[in-house]
Amino acid sequence: MATCRDGDTVGDIAKINLQHIIHAALNDDMLAIEIISEAGDKIGRGIAAIMNLFNPELIILGGALAETDAYIRLPIKAAINKYSLSLVSTDTELRMSSLGRKAGVMGACLLARDKILSIQ
Repeated sequence: MATCRDGDTVGDIAKINLQHIIHAALNDDMLAIEIISEAGDKIGRGIAAIMNLFNPELIILGGALAETDAYIRLPIKAAINKYSLSLVSTDTELRMSSLGRKAGVMGACLLARDKILSIQ
């Protein structure tokens, strides 16, 4: 049985989800911070590959992990600096979305709106 800092218990370790890890990290749990840091490194590697191919001006990170702010942003930025071309990484800005969990849904709605309204 795993216990969260706010007293909430998870009976089965297999039932621990991303929200539990984010909550623990925001309460300075070192294991949760390490898990998020490792995820950030892997996400940063993927972003670096995309940056090397497309050279975007701006990358916006959103979703549940964006709630952890620096815990996810710093490992992502370190991986981007390590695995992307230096010219590309200096030209690209990395920002955290202010939409949080709503970012994906809002983006999907906007894509659908544009697709529907552009039919003529």
